Amino acid sequence: MLTQPPITQPPGRNRPAIAFPCCSNSCSASCSTFLFLAAVLTTLLSACSTNPEITTPSTLVQPEDWNDRMNRLHQLENWSVYGKIGVRSPDQSDSAVINEWKQAGDLFRIKLSSALFGIGATILEGSDEELFITRSDGEIIHSRDPEQLLRTQTGWQVPLTSIPCWIKGIPSPQEEYSITFDNQGNPHTIIQSGWRITPGRYKKTDEMYLPGKIVISNTTNKITLIIARWTLTPP
Repeated sequence: MLTQPPITQPPGRNRPAIAFPCCSNSCSASCSTFLFLAAVLTTLLSACSTNPEITTPSTLVQPEDWNDRMNRLHQLENWSVYGKIGVRSPDQSDSAVINEWKQAGDLFRIKLSSALFGIGATILEGSDEELFITRSDGEIIHSRDPEQLLRTQTGWQVPLTSIPCWIKGIPSPQEEYSITFDNQGNPHTIIQSGWRITPGRYKKTDEMYLPGKIVISNTTNKITLIIARWTLTPP
């Protein structure tokens, strides 16, 4: 909505007052209606004012305990999450329910439900060195190039090597990175390996703050993870 700039009265000239009709007994009803409409108009004009978008402030200043927290999260190798995943690329946009994503060190087992794979559950099992995809009809597909197999079968470009770290809101130790923090001292943005990782909605689970939402994007792809529940498993 276009907002009319305020009218400035020239110096030395008094602006005439606006006179409302007199509310005599004979016109009390019409006067009340007039005042009511004036109040409604004022409210509508106020509602149409544009509010600036609220963004989470971030800083490059590293919290004093960050290295200790990051080391603890790197040592957290056995966990499970439940939620949803959405993947968007120039050619398609898909989503799936994460019935369970179980991580044990470098090994993972992910149970998905998605129309992309047909009715029923689809299971992804493997590591950053190999991948097995079990379709709902029982067919099993295997490859020693996990990311290529996933891209061929689903169209999804997912950085399988780094995502077990990124989902916890920490950078992968294998590559250089830059990082900013929010006003609570949690990672706000991580730039690594050509990807931008934005964790948020942190929740405290077993004395650790873990993200409830992670957005992973590059120039052409966007992965959104919504974590409904974390389960941490002792080694």
